[in-house]
Amino acid sequence: MKKIIPILILFVAVLSGCKKEKSSSSITPKDAKAAIEQSFSSLQSCAQAAKQGKFLSFVSDAINEDQNQDIDVDWVDDLLVQFEEQYIEGEFYEGNRVNEERYNGVYTWDKLKSEFVKATNQNKFEIRMPSKPDNQDNLNLIVSVDNFNEIPAKIDGEEYYVPSSFHVMFSLNGSVIFSFTLNELTIDPSGNTTLPIRADISVSSPPYSHNLVLSRSSARQYFLAYNTEAGGACTYGVNLTANSNTDTYEEFDIEEHLETVSGNIQISQVSYEFSVNVKALVSEEDITAADINREASVNVVAVGGEKLAELQAVDRNDGIEVDLVYSDNSRVNFFEYIEQEFEKLEGTFDDF
Repeated sequence: MKKIIPILILFVAVLSGCKKEKSSSSITPKDAKAAIEQSFSSLQSCAQAAKQGKFLSFVSDAINEDQNQDIDVDWVDDLLVQFEEQYIEGEFYEGNRVNEERYNGVYTWDKLKSEFVKATNQNKFEIRMPSKPDNQDNLNLIVSVDNFNEIPAKIDGEEYYVPSSFHVMFSLNGSVIFSFTLNELTIDPSGNTTLPIRADISVSSPPYSHNLVLSRSSARQYFLAYNTEAGGACTYGVNLTANSNTDTYEEFDIEEHLETVSGNIQISQVSYEFSVNVKALVSEEDITAADINREASVNVVAVGGEKLAELQAVDRNDGIEVDLVYSDNSRVNFFEYIEQEFEKLEGTFDDF
């Protein structure tokens, strides 16, 4: 029982459906099947878009040491070692907080001196350097950190400072290759150990942009929202609400403390809306398909709201399987179905 419960909870959290009743769908089973198939088929073109984008193209060239790439990885590594020897003195984290005054500034490679030269700038940390040794006048590689702010927090009663916001950017030849932004971090200052209330994070890895928000409305209710898209296309996301029966993170146990989970998973133009009574499921001695279908269900809906299908747990082959069931009661094994779809992606990233 102890072994099967976490597996079933994970299954339900990912695939279980919303209890809210949808209006009767005018979509035929044939159209519903086509919509779901298209949502998975889009993964192939979206994976190719990621592979051909600036971020993964750069990573691939760096890993494979492509001689035609715009960066000489060994050269840049040597420059960063020299930068560290020149300017990184002592502890970066002093007095339980980052020493901004020591490290903020703009550091520029000077080929005549064969060293980095620092210009004072209190608002950011930035390194400008050439990406290849044969053109050291072209400072086309930039790494920067700005908008850095800290707030006091506690860990076991000791005060520390943690970032409440910052922006990290890596660019090559004037184009952003990667950026990471902590837009906001708010905390609960009470207690012996500080607990986060909200974190808002944005990541750019062209052509994709990503956003992650973690928050809690109370000590017992938590939210997660993640979405990614590429120029309005290749849209994917997860929204999750979890309710706990305890006020603390310490020694949190899923079986004992997690009450309910609900939300949705979006794959292109199809959304899997879910809700599960976790507490009721874990109280069962031997979980059956009937138990899962009673305490959790899934509605597969188009982004516009029309129901396409639902997921049902079934007792089969001496175990529990999951079927994707359409309005005419035609069905397929869901896990076998998605396994076949993901097999189509094999080979896409073989050169990484």
